[in-house]
Amino acid sequence: MFSKLPQSQPVTIEFNDLSYKVAAPRPKGQVKKEWKTILDGVTGTFRPGQLTAIMGPSGAGKSTLLNVLAGYKVRNVEGSIRINGAARNLQTFRKIQAYIMQDDYLLPYISVDEAMMAAANLKLGAGFTHQSRRQVVDDVLETLGLSSCRNTRCLRLSGGQRKRLSIALELLNNPPVMFFDEPTSGLDSTSCSSCVSLLKTLSQGGRTIICTIHQPSSRLFQQFDQLYILSRGSCIYRGTRSNLVPALAAAGLDCPGYHNPADFVIEAASGEYGDWTSPLVEAAQNGRSRTWTGPDPLAGQFTADDFQQSDETDFAISRLANGELLADGKSNGGSQLHHQNSSPPLQNCSSSHQNGPSLQQNFSVSHLSGPLPRSNDISSHHSSASANQGVSSLPQYVDGSVPHHSRAAQHPNGASGALSSAPGSPLSCEADEPCCTSRLLEEQAAGDHAERVQLGVLCPRLEADAGARPLDPVCRLQRLDSGRELYRTTATTQFCVLLKRTCKSIVRDPMLTMARLASHLLFGLLIGSLYFRIGNEAKDVYNNAAQLFFALMFLLFSALMPTILTFPLEMSVFKKEYMNCWYSVKSYYLAKTLADLPFQIAFPVIYDAIVYFMTSQPLEWDRFCMFCLMTILTSLVAQSVGLVIGACCGIQLAVFLGPVTMIPIILFSGFFVNLNTIPVWLSWVSYISYARYSFQGLMLSVYGFGREDMHCSLPYCHFRSPEKFLKEMDMLDADYWTDVAVLCAMTVCLRLIGYFVLRWKLKMER
Repeated sequence: MFSKLPQSQPVTIEFNDLSYKVAAPRPKGQVKKEWKTILDGVTGTFRPGQLTAIMGPSGAGKSTLLNVLAGYKVRNVEGSIRINGAARNLQTFRKIQAYIMQDDYLLPYISVDEAMMAAANLKLGAGFTHQSRRQVVDDVLETLGLSSCRNTRCLRLSGGQRKRLSIALELLNNPPVMFFDEPTSGLDSTSCSSCVSLLKTLSQGGRTIICTIHQPSSRLFQQFDQLYILSRGSCIYRGTRSNLVPALAAAGLDCPGYHNPADFVIEAASGEYGDWTSPLVEAAQNGRSRTWTGPDPLAGQFTADDFQQSDETDFAISRLANGELLADGKSNGGSQLHHQNSSPPLQNCSSSHQNGPSLQQNFSVSHLSGPLPRSNDISSHHSSASANQGVSSLPQYVDGSVPHHSRAAQHPNGASGALSSAPGSPLSCEADEPCCTSRLLEEQAAGDHAERVQLGVLCPRLEADAGARPLDPVCRLQRLDSGRELYRTTATTQFCVLLKRTCKSIVRDPMLTMARLASHLLFGLLIGSLYFRIGNEAKDVYNNAAQLFFALMFLLFSALMPTILTFPLEMSVFKKEYMNCWYSVKSYYLAKTLADLPFQIAFPVIYDAIVYFMTSQPLEWDRFCMFCLMTILTSLVAQSVGLVIGACCGIQLAVFLGPVTMIPIILFSGFFVNLNTIPVWLSWVSYISYARYSFQGLMLSVYGFGREDMHCSLPYCHFRSPEKFLKEMDMLDADYWTDVAVLCAMTVCLRLIGYFVLRWKLKMER
């Protein structure tokens, strides 16, 4: 099934005395702040090549533990988290992990193929051409059985297809660590079995797969390798699935032969057989006990000294198509690699699974010479410890060619190794850099000297993908700077990809396109018919002013409400992709704010063209342009307000706050109450009312700039002179271009506020 996907580098996650607390609700009258413990000093280890299930009753702390390990929760966390023996650097760890949430947050109007290509353009580095990205996407879709629905929009996918698409999006850069929060939630039994089988197969590729699951059936339970069971924030069992029943029996709980062990342990943790939580926590030593954990798949590969010297950044990888490379150690011939504080080579990491094929992996540093063999199936990848024998299988594309990211080499001791030029591994080949150095690497400080290594065998395919541009056959070993280059692509690339994707979503969303277009057309015809040919009548100046004010109201709400509704709905998608290091906040926010700009310009102009001429406003081109400019700025300001409200509030609160905040803005616009009659202690509100500047600008564009006297169909018209009417409205001394400048400044300021509110909200949620 997974012949298209390469194996992954091994990543072991260890946590010790991990605690997490949240502020408890204060009883009435209590001043002192109290804390509620969600995780209470739990300890454990999650290893590569194993499917680990975090189980427990509701409220046991399963999702919290997953969020803390994945870096989604960092505040009020105590304890240590180590990656391959080194203290976790969160920014580095985010590059190599993927988090698949319980709910499948997908953009509904984007097709499967479009979602995958957008993810590939964001997650795969500059060393990929469009053809290579296309090939990776096709391979992943074929692997997960999504090829038949590649042109289906996400809102029409079934629950199982949505879950597989969520996994496929994160598999593009082959992360070695994957977290799943309740992956079977909302699926039927068949889809649940397929989903867990998929996770099992992913783990057999050397990945560290960790998922929370509430109460699996016997069929699902049999597929897990390791269990980590929580109760009231403490660990009551840590070990293999097969050892669960003996461990419970040793503690005094005998599981009936007809009973599903998963159900039995959840029932025991819930207190159905009495209070067994404390004895089980004591027996498991809150996760410290390794009595029931079984053999370590990495046993013999590390020593205590190795763990002390390992550097987490040595495995901070993102593959250059699918394969991985650990560059470490020395080769026997000619070229050597040397790195200060380098981690030990990982060799012959194998694990045996009851429900899957035995998988043997090799991640050793290799001698970069010799021919590169080919193979059709990665599951046949075996390594030998004999001195003169080593064969490594490589993933092969459907055309029979070996992808440029797959390489095999030999260890000096004879063990074969799987290589790749992943943009995050210490050795990597980037097509846009003359020395093939990864964009995620930084040169060592002055005085550090890296040995040179021949890459003539490693980068031939990359050189071809780079347009036959000759690459320096030498790569320098450099140290990863975990504080820089968090994302695989540049900010410009992120912005372009997100802008294209957002525009497609807007165009295909009937509420944001057809409904808005229809409303502007219909209301334009309605208002034009209701106020037909009153624009040049002196006796109808108040009616014409009401028509202008209604245009202001309509444009404000038509721009405000769709933004308030859609932005919070997309926040879940944004948070998932941002936390998985797809793109930065500024790239997303800039693309989001600019994608709707053409529609915020086109729709007001459509409304203006209908109303302006049907109501017989002055037939002067400059006045019409000024009228359109003011309505466009009004629409942009309202959209900016919607972005701020949508960024800081949930959808229910946002829908309430949007119209409520408009009331004082409209009240102090100058239409209902003249500005000179507003009490002094309230007059300051009119200066922050953007409706005031919009209404003034519309009135000046129609009645200002020396307009000649209007037609009067009655014997006497008091406001035949436009200046007289402007004076009555307390707008004679107003300046149109000042209003334009103020609205522009408000638009920019509100959008900046929305950006910082969004960043603050992301920070507070962690």
